[in-house]
Amino acid sequence: MPHRKHLINQYIEEGSIGVEIGVWTGEFTNLIISSKNIKKLYALDPWISQPKYPGRWYGGKHPKFKNTKMDGVYENVKKRFKDNKNVHLLRDYSTHICKHIKVNELDWAYIDGNHSCEFVTEDLENCRKLVKNGGYLLCDDYHWKDPQANGGPKKAIQHFCKKYNLPLKVIKTQAVIKNIK
Repeated sequence: MPHRKHLINQYIEEGSIGVEIGVWTGEFTNLIISSKNIKKLYALDPWISQPKYPGRWYGGKHPKFKNTKMDGVYENVKKRFKDNKNVHLLRDYSTHICKHIKVNELDWAYIDGNHSCEFVTEDLENCRKLVKNGGYLLCDDYHWKDPQANGGPKKAIQHFCKKYNLPLKVIKTQAVIKNIK
């Protein structure tokens, strides 16, 4: 997680409000809140198996996570952050994020959900509305590839930045986009 730690230090401010899309077990959530005094961190994940994506950890057939029960993962995350009033768990798909967060409420968004191009694109479009002007859209797994991903995060991020003429900085596997409205 050294590249992620750099993102926290460089782009996430003390007292900020942000969202992490794709929480899984809460490792990065914990790194964020232990590194910075965050005012509010929305931690959004459906915590549901998605057999449509068999090669991905949430697909249910990946050898490393074959027997993972997503309800159990969610319950462990709830226990992990139950005493932290600044962490707000949202068990939902990222496509519904605008139901939970107000326009321009966020200082930053960290996108690490479904890596298929169309879902990364939708996450970027939704987060652009929710992140204030001058805030950051941070994305994991920029170079990630999967035959089902239709170009994955890289294609989505490049298209998004071109569409809105936004600056893109790539740091190893992480992408940083300054949200200019």
